[in-house]
Parts: sequence; structure tokens; C-alpha cells
Amino acid sequence: MVDRHYQEAPLNPLPAPSRRAVLGGLAGSTVAAALGTTVPAQAKSDKPGKKDAVQTTPKFLMGLNTHLTGPKYIPDSVSVLQQSSANAIRDECAWAKVELQAGVFAVPPEIDTYYTQIVAQGIEPMIILDYGNPLYDGGERPTSAAGIAAFCAYAEFVAQHFAGQVTRFEVWNEWDIAIGGVTGNGDPVEYVNLLSAVYATLKAVDPTITVVGGAVSALNYTYINTLLGNGILAVCDIFSVHTYVYADLPIENRVPEVWWQHVQDLQTVLRTYNSGQDFPLYVTELGWTTGFKPLTDDAGITQELQAAYVARLYLIARSLPYLKGLWIYGFEDEAWSYNTYGPNYGIVRPDLTPKEGYFAFHAVAHIVKFGTFVSLTNPLDPKLWALQFRDLDGSDVLALWNSYLDDHYSVVLHNNGTTLAPMKFEQPGGLSVTRQWGRKAWYDASNAVFTPDDLDVTLRRPPVLISGPLTDVTFRLIRKHTFPDTTR
Repeated sequence: MVDRHYQEAPLNPLPAPSRRAVLGGLAGSTVAAALGTTVPAQAKSDKPGKKDAVQTTPKFLMGLNTHLTGPKYIPDSVSVLQQSSANAIRDECAWAKVELQAGVFAVPPEIDTYYTQIVAQGIEPMIILDYGNPLYDGGERPTSAAGIAAFCAYAEFVAQHFAGQVTRFEVWNEWDIAIGGVTGNGDPVEYVNLLSAVYATLKAVDPTITVVGGAVSALNYTYINTLLGNGILAVCDIFSVHTYVYADLPIENRVPEVWWQHVQDLQTVLRTYNSGQDFPLYVTELGWTTGFKPLTDDAGITQELQAAYVARLYLIARSLPYLKGLWIYGFEDEAWSYNTYGPNYGIVRPDLTPKEGYFAFHAVAHIVKFGTFVSLTNPLDPKLWALQFRDLDGSDVLALWNSYLDDHYSVVLHNNGTTLAPMKFEQPGGLSVTRQWGRKAWYDASNAVFTPDDLDVTLRRPPVLISGPLTDVTFRLIRKHTFPDTTR
């Protein structure tokens, strides 16, 4: 790639998110105008007269997968979860633990305690109803009439037990593959049969329960189209998927921006089964492991890169209006084994020590949960990203990053206004710094002039959050600075 010096061109804003890279520039149009000035009205509270309800009602479920309904639970786990600023978790209440004797149901005390404490912290749990029970169908997936009836009875009991605490239930986890003690790959038609029965059961307990269906392990469109062709959208409120980007993908495609494209492709398919309309989506698993296999082209990444990807993931997720929640996998590392992938997806260590990803998650949580997404574009380069948000107090926030694996890019902002208000810069997980307007490109020429209405920022993998008035701000240029990180 050649260096770009002082490029200027009109910005091509995206009126709606697009999976195609957009080349554009920003001279002559403000950031606010270029990124989109139409901001949706803030949703009104369902309790008129209570301002605090409007201020604290999240617009997006920013979740974490946990494994704390068993021996990994300690009381401090819930405190560390709450301090991450997550507003949702996803965990299990496994059938085989609830029904030890046919027709006799009881939620184990440790599971009950965990969900009660989670709710007390203002975090919304989603319970997975899952896996076989040795009392029915030989412990395999419940596909017989007796097995389906028994699973529905279990689902009914769990929903009644957690009434007033849990309103979201996901039916099974990755039916399409062998997991949780069941063998072979599950049949999609049999899954829709089970989901249909469970949907009716849960709605009879409480019509306001959100029934989440799908939970497929990957975007296998042969499987997904069979689900859709057999009417799954009629028997769930939300369609859920797991959309990991790693393993068999080239390293340059293991990034949040490729995930973003995949989710849009999935919604295109869903529309064909939903009269051309969007269908609400959850991504209930997605993450990046920090484990690695030495001297191999492994799927693991560094903790620093995991943190950058987590922040970028949640910011870009808000550009998809039909995506209502995203649960990364996961909260805690599950072992100290570095040379396997599975135990190292967490944003905290097994002893609850935060990794860099924890702080990045926390840093973007407020704008992701409560902010209003305004617009998105790629300023001057298809892999430089600019997302604008409006925070609860009406202030502007601009998120910028570089999704190349190598090199640094300088982006120069220009202020066309008469008042040059200072701007706050923050990299998720780090301190914020307030900067005044003014730039001097001394690194290009010793006699470079000082421009009082310019401000530049270097972009690498972590996003930079810029807060301040954007009405009179334009992007003037970018410049590549060769920095081949991957050759270290």
C-alpha cells in the first residue's frame, strides 16, 4: 500500500450499514453531516413522569457467557461481573440437574443463588434450557413424544420458578453439533418440533417471556435454511446464532469487521423467510481465545488484540438495528492451560484477575448500552472506521480505528467553527486525555506551519473514542505510517 499524503475528497456516508467497504473523504462536509445527522428519538419510558427510567433503560443487551451454575461459582464472581458493566449474562439451568427423578423438579441451590444474585445486581440473565436427561431418550436429544413432553414440563417448571426474575430463555445450545453429552449432529426439523412445543409452553406461563430459538454453532446455511423453511421464525421471538471468526479463516478475516459482514448476510437470508422484513437477532456466542499452540498457525491472539477486538465488536454491533443483544464468550477463563483454545476465551483469568479485554469491555459499555447510534462510514480508506454516537446527555462521541493488521494511520480532523472546543480522547482500557486544537507536521518538514484548527490522531487496532462537539468538524486527510507489527 502506498503512503497517502494530504488526501481530500467528499465523504460518502452510508445511509444504512453496508457490508461493502466504502471509500470516501471528508473535506467540505462536517463529521456530523457526513456520518448522519438524523438521530432517532429517544425511546420514552413505559413509566411516564420518572426521568430516571428514561436515563437508565438500556437500548442494547451487552452480555457475557458465564459458567457459574456449577463448581466455578464463588460469591465474588458476581461482583466482578457487575463491575464490568455488563447488563446481561447467559448461562444454564440444565435439565439433568433439575429433574433427577421422573416428574420431580428442583433447581439446585447453587443455581438458584447465582441467578438471584445476578438479578439483584441489575444484570439480566438469559437461561439456556438444554441438554439431554438420562431419564428420557437415553440421554440424547429429546425427539420422541415422551421426551418432548418431559422437556416441556422441565421448561415450564424453570420458567415458573424464576418468574419475576428471568424473562429470556434460549431453547438448547448448538443442537446442530455433538455437545453437552449428546452424540452426533442434530436434525433441524426435530429441533423446530421441540422449539414449537417449548414456545407454546413458555408463553402459557407468561406471554411476555422472550423465547430465543436457533443457537446454531456456526453459519451453516444448509442447516439454517432448513430451520427457516420449517417455520422456526413463527415459534421464537428472537433468532440466535454463534458467529465465531477464527480457526479455518485466514488471519486477516478473524476480525470484528468480517463478523459484521456475516451478520448482515444472515439477516438477508432471514428476510426471505419474513416477508422481506428484518427479524430480531441475538448473537449469543462470539469471542477470541488468547490460548495458542506454539509454532502453529493457531486461532489464538494476544490479550491486547483481544481487548481491541472486544471494543470494536460492540461498537460496530450497534450499527445493526436488528441486532438486539450480543454475549461474548466468555467471562472467565476455564483453566490455566495455554496451549488449547477452549479455556482461554475469558476476559478474566480463572482467579478473576481481569485481562485487558475486561477493561476494554467496561470502557465502551456505557455508549453501547445507552448511546444512540448515528451513522458509520470509512473515511478515505476501506479499513479505517468511523462511527458516531449520541450519548445520553446529547454529547457527540466519535469512535475511530484501523482494522489493518499492520501499520499506523494518522487521521487529521479540521474544525470549521469559530469556537475550538477541546476534545477528549480515550482508548478503551486506558486513561482519557483532553486535547486542544492545533497541529504542526514537523515530522514532514522542519519549517511546517502551525494550523490552529486541525487536530490529528494516530489509529491502530484499538478504537479511539473522541468526545466533543462534532458539528463543525471534518476529516481532512489520512497518512499511512509503515509499522509492520506482524513481522516481529
